[in-house]
Amino acid sequence: MQLTRAADYAVRVMVHLASLRPETRVGLPQLADAAEAPASFLSKVMQRLVKAGLVQSRRGKRGGFSL
Repeated sequence: MQLTRAADYAVRVMVHLASLRPETRVGLPQLADAAEAPASFLSKVMQRLVKAGLVQSRRGKRGGFSL
């Protein structure tokens, strides 16, 4: 089975977020490191995950992404 780069990165991010404690927020740079993905490309992937309702995002000092 072949996945697009975007799908591969999305799966990596979702697995990483699932491995954390509930309600833990992670910033984009940390997710990019965990998924071994360019932050600029991962940003677009994360926008699609948020729009699909699979991930929540919060802005600000205590912001980030969470399941």
